[in-house]
Amino acid sequence: MTVLVCYAQMNPGLLDAAAISALGGFQSKAGTFVGGGMFGFGLGGGHSITNLGKLENNTIDSAIFIPPASTAIKKILGVLTVNGQMVICSSERR
Repeated sequence: MTVLVCYAQMNPGLLDAAAISALGGFQSKAGTFVGGGMFGFGLGGGHSITNLGKLENNTIDSAIFIPPASTAIKKILGVLTVNGQMVICSSERR
């Protein structure tokens, strides 16, 4: 939640520059600090699990949550439970 609050308070130009600067495509000291130091975009070796939640609904038979891609994450799992059935979707960058 802390990262989302930080995103919401950040100047949109700095947010745009963060990933690009950390990956070397744009020169910005502030962007490099935020993207590399705060959000880890330059490392690209993190692992993450994101859970969309649990839902009971008689009109939805099944669903899949595809987690968002990030340059900071090497492997991410998206978890969603619908009507008692958990589905895990993974994405891995090599």
